Amino acid sequence: MAPYMTLLQHRDTLNFDKTIGVPQCLDDQARAAGRHQQGAVVGLRQTVQRFTSILVPPIMGTIADHFGVSASFLIIGGVMLLLRISVALIIRRIGRRGSLDESLASAIE
Repeated sequence: MAPYMTLLQHRDTLNFDKTIGVPQCLDDQARAAGRHQQGAVVGLRQTVQRFTSILVPPIMGTIADHFGVSASFLIIGGVMLLLRISVALIIRRIGRRGSLDESLASAIE
């Protein structure tokens, strides 16, 4: 019974974090985007979240079949860390240039 209670406590802790963290994240993103791009930013976030929730489990399962469960967590974690660093660098670059539109225009040229 004790392990079950521990799982319930962890679940409640995670749910509490989601009730605070997710709305805060959406609010931060909407404020950073500006008035006319808020819907696009929130929609993009939701799209990426759903896309990853569909793709990551089968990819992680395939990695676990070949390299083991522990390795699958390490590999997926490493890939996610690299993606976060890449996005942070892109955001930093955008911040220096002043707007997303200017940054995209210069990237296309």
